[in-house]
Amino acid sequence: MSREHNRVMRWRDQDIIDSGFEWVAGGMRAEFPAQVSSFVPLGFAAYARLLHPLSCTDSAGDEVWLRWADAARALGADVHRQMQLVAILSRPSGQDLRTSPPERRVPAGSWESQIPELASILGRHTSTPDDCYFAFWEGNSAFDDIAPETPKLTIQGMRFFVVKGPVVNASSPFHGLSPTLWWPQDRAWLVATPDDFPCTYVGGDAKCIADISRSRIFEALPALPSDPVSAQSDTRNWIVDRPG
Repeated sequence: MSREHNRVMRWRDQDIIDSGFEWVAGGMRAEFPAQVSSFVPLGFAAYARLLHPLSCTDSAGDEVWLRWADAARALGADVHRQMQLVAILSRPSGQDLRTSPPERRVPAGSWESQIPELASILGRHTSTPDDCYFAFWEGNSAFDDIAPETPKLTIQGMRFFVVKGPVVNASSPFHGLSPTLWWPQDRAWLVATPDDFPCTYVGGDAKCIADISRSRIFEALPALPSDPVSAQSDTRNWIVDRPG
C-alpha cells in the first residue's frame, strides 16, 4: 500500500456512498435475544470475539487498560469462552477495578489503539484491501447535522452511513466515531462493533480468524453465530440476586 494509504484521515460527509453494501443485511438474523449472527452475516467459516480492554486508573493516577481475564481473576469470576464484562463486574467482591486495578498478566492498550493491528491482519486476508466499506450508525447525535435524505444502509431497522476506502483507514474517524461495521469489496470478512458493546465480532475464513487469535495484541475468543450476546447469557458469572 502507498504511504498515502498509511495515514489516518477523517471521513467527510461527501465521502458517503449510496450503493454496494446491500448484501450485508441479507445475511444477518433478527434474533431475540440477540446473538452473534444479529451483527455478523452467516456463511463465514469461523468467527471470533475481540474483548475491549477495561479502562482503569492506577495508584499514580495514570490510565491503564485491563484485559477481561485479569478482571475476572481479580473478582473471582470464571474465565470462559462466553464470559461477559457486565457479568464479571457484577461479582460482589467489594473491589472497584476501575480505581484499583490488579496486576496485569498481559499489558493491553485501548481498543482504538488495537484497530490498526486488526486492519493489518485483515488486509492480508482479502484480495481487495484498497476497497473496503465502513458503516457508521446514524443514531449517534454526532451525525445530527447530516441531511436526512443522505443514502443509508438499513439493517433490521437501524440505518448506517457508509464510506469506502483502504482497510488501513479502519481507524479513521467520521464525526469523531469509529465504524460499527467494516468489510472488503470481496466480502472475505466482516468486522462488527455494535453500539455500546464492549467487544467486537469478526467473521472470516479459518486462517484469518486463526491469525487474529494468535496476535498478542488482542484478547480474542472463538465465537459461534448462535452465541447469545447479552450480559445475562454469562450464566457462570451473572449474579441473579444482587445485594441491595
